[in-house]
Amino acid sequence: GGGGGSGGGGSSAGEWTGRFVTGGADHTVRLWDVRARRPMAIKFTGHTDAVTSLLLDSDKAAVVSGSKDKSVRAFDLRTGRVRLVLTQHLASVNCLALDPSCDAGRGAYLSGARDGTVEVWARSGHALKTLRSPKGVVTCLAVGLGEGLKGFSRLAAGSSDGALRIWDHHAGKCLRTLGGGGGGGGGGG
Repeated sequence: GGGGGSGGGGSSAGEWTGRFVTGGADHTVRLWDVRARRPMAIKFTGHTDAVTSLLLDSDKAAVVSGSKDKSVRAFDLRTGRVRLVLTQHLASVNCLALDPSCDAGRGAYLSGARDGTVEVWARSGHALKTLRSPKGVVTCLAVGLGEGLKGFSRLAAGSSDGALRIWDHHAGKCLRTLGGGGGGGGGGG
């Protein structure tokens, strides 16, 4: 089991055509090259529990993985080496997103977890912000580029309490809560 994603996006999309990334219960991430007559897989190791989420950062030639082991790891797709190990979460990581506009345009990874938090990480590995949901497990993340004031991105985070929270993840503020019995509170964005 586990999530999967196809290579693509960014300026190097052609380089990843015919390549796919998978992760699963065996604690590994694999890069599959299906262009060859006999498909090949490169294995990335380091997680100590099931891989639950994947993100391909083609601009940085990296695959980012979240796991039940509470960590987020970034692997270099060219060398196979671990670039980053991020360990702020207190429970299983469920989902990942990329915001290329965050951190003054350097980009950031976002990870949502069973502990009800979303961590915002610089691509260099340092923690930028922790967003805390008042209740519920964070189950999915989506970044809307140019959705906020002055063209800033916004984060939509879905959770197990049935709510969708819209965040200004640059400032660390929840702007709105939709559904989940939380009403429509918060301001616009």
